[in-house]
Parts: sequence; C-alpha cells; structure tokens
Amino acid sequence: MNLLAKLTLIISLAFYGASTISAQDADYRTATSLIQQGQITQALALLRRMAAQRPTDPQVHNLLGIALTTAGKMQEANEEFKRALALNPKLFSVLKNLALNELALGQLEDAKRHFESLLTLSPHDRACHWGLAEIAFARRDFAQAALHYERSGDLAWKEPTTLLKFASSYTETGQRDRALALLEKLPADIDAKLQFEAGLLFAKLGKFDLSARRFAAARSDFPDQYRVGYNLAFAQLKAGEFATAIGTIEELLAKGYRQAELYNLLAQAYEASGRTNEAYEALRLATASDPTDEANYLDLITLCLKHQSYDLGLKIADIGLRHIPNSYRLRLHRGAVWALKGEYEEAMQDFEIASRLAPDKGLPAVARGMVLIQMGKAAEAVELLRRQSVKSPN
Repeated sequence: MNLLAKLTLIISLAFYGASTISAQDADYRTATSLIQQGQITQALALLRRMAAQRPTDPQVHNLLGIALTTAGKMQEANEEFKRALALNPKLFSVLKNLALNELALGQLEDAKRHFESLLTLSPHDRACHWGLAEIAFARRDFAQAALHYERSGDLAWKEPTTLLKFASSYTETGQRDRALALLEKLPADIDAKLQFEAGLLFAKLGKFDLSARRFAAARSDFPDQYRVGYNLAFAQLKAGEFATAIGTIEELLAKGYRQAELYNLLAQAYEASGRTNEAYEALRLATASDPTDEANYLDLITLCLKHQSYDLGLKIADIGLRHIPNSYRLRLHRGAVWALKGEYEEAMQDFEIASRLAPDKGLPAVARGMVLIQMGKAAEAVELLRRQSVKSPN
C-alpha cells in the first residue's frame, strides 16, 4: 500500500470514531468493518443502498467515497466526497480525502487549492503539508517541496519513495548536509528501482562509494541491465575503485554491450590504473563503435597530448574530421597539437577554421592569440582578442 492510500485510510479510521457521525448505526458500522477487512465489493453494495436511502447524510457519502477510493475508483469517489461537502462544507476530513484523491489523479491545481484551504483551518496538518510537498516536487519547485516535507513530520521519510524526493529537494536547493543526513534513514532492503534512484542521488552529492553500493544492490533486479551496470562502473571509477570498475565494464562487454560510451569509460579506468596502451585501444574501439561521436576523438587526442604522442594525436584528429568535418572542437584540438609541435602556421589555420565554425565561442580566438604571442605578434593578438571580446562578452 502506497503512502497516499495509507493517508486516506488513516483519515478514514480517525473519522470512524468521531462523535459527530450521524449515521452511527448497524449498517454504518458494518460498512466500516467491511472496508477495514478489505471486503470492498460487499461494502460498496451496502453503502450504495445506504446512500439511496439517506441521500442527505454526508457521512454516508464520505464512507462510500472511501470505499470507492480503496477500490481504485477515485473519480467516482471524488463525486461522493463532493456530495458530502455540498451537504456540509465544514467536514475537514472529507475535503482532505478529496484533495488526496486529486493528487493521486494528477489534478494538481485542484489538490493544491484544497490543501491550502485545509491549512487555513489546521496550519500544522502533516498530510496537507505532505500533499503540497508532492505537488511542489512534481512542478520542480524544490524550495517549496523541501519546506512542506519538513512540516509533514515523519510522513516525509517513513516511505522510501518520499524520502528520496525529500532528499532530492534538499540536493537541488544546495542543502547537501541535510540531504545526506536524510539518506542515512534509507533502508538497505528497498526495491531495485529505488536503489537505482538512491545511487543517482548519492552520485549527485559526490558520495560515489555509497552510490556504487546502491547501484550494486539494484543490479540483480533492475530491468535495464546496461544502464545500472554503466552507472555502477562510473561510480566505482569516481570512487577510485579502478580495478573494480574495469571488472564491471568487462562484464558488460562480455554480455554483448558495445556502446561507445562504455569503451570511453573503460579507457578512463585503464588510464587511471596506469594502463595507457589499453586506454588507447579502448578509445579506438569507442571511435569505431560510433564514428560520429566527437567526444571519443577528443578524449583520444587529449590522451595523446598528455603523453606527448603528437603525431598520433594528429592522425586521430584527421580521422575524426573525416567523419565530422564541421566539428570546431576537433579543429581546436588539432590546432593545439600543431602548436605543441611548434608548427604555428598549421595551428593558426585550424584555429581560424574553428573560429569560423563557432563564431560565438571565445576559445578558438584565445588559442589564436596565444599562438600569435608565441610567434612574437603580440599587437595582433591584442587586436584579435579585443574583437572577440565584443562577440563573446561573457
């Protein structure tokens, strides 16, 4: 049973014992008992007869709405709640049941209006604050979501799904320590989907060791084995567990996954482990897997620059430009290789082409300016950078 259903049941149970119930007779008690026992079909039959006999009794309409909600017929339930409110607009619990159902149905504006109306009567009502938090979260208003989750008491963390939303709200509003403190309450035995979401959130908070632990827990039952495996390897890499990350990636490759991004990640793990030749090979496989993805060529060229393999870097840039001739980044990187080789004229040509391909980008002009300075043409560099600063004021 999800939290929304539990809240409706809590509200209804509280209402059953209220001294204001006017229909507290044998039929009403029987219907209440049937709902509590999960015998909804029998409860509905009885309550519909009662509603026909007592059309002006708001408590009967409310109980019928609760039974319909339990049966998953929330639209019908809301009609009964509205009938009860038309007979007695002051019935707080009925309005709360209606608002909760509207939230479940995605009728967020109506639910928000009703929750806010309820809070004017009971400013500290936890269920109303929880409902408003859910609405704010759905609308990505994380500041309001965090505020209302805080005011909803243990409803904000007693269910793992809600706890993750609360922690995410803190994360999105820069309250990192509060998010981490909240995540400490997250049970270890949640389902794979929630484990995966927790892994993503820990990664966003920079806790890659905890992120990897959650992805590992999700791995056996998560429906998308590649996605969970890739994220696990990424978290392991970021946590400094290079050998473990390599093992995870090799498992994915053995299962037939040949995505370029996976080879790229493998290359990062190899390079971090000091296995440079294997890193080169992994990036080469990445470019072969997706020849139109410039990121893999750029990473290969960067690796060449790091190890001063300039001629190899030029070859890789040439291959990349054959597949992606209008990539200003590849032109920029090839120009950098030429510059480090001391071939300034060739570097200037690539930087100029990069500037034409991306006139709003400042970096190609900066690179040209640096080469001009190396060539002893500082005045030209100043003029170039002044012109570019007008195009790229930020």
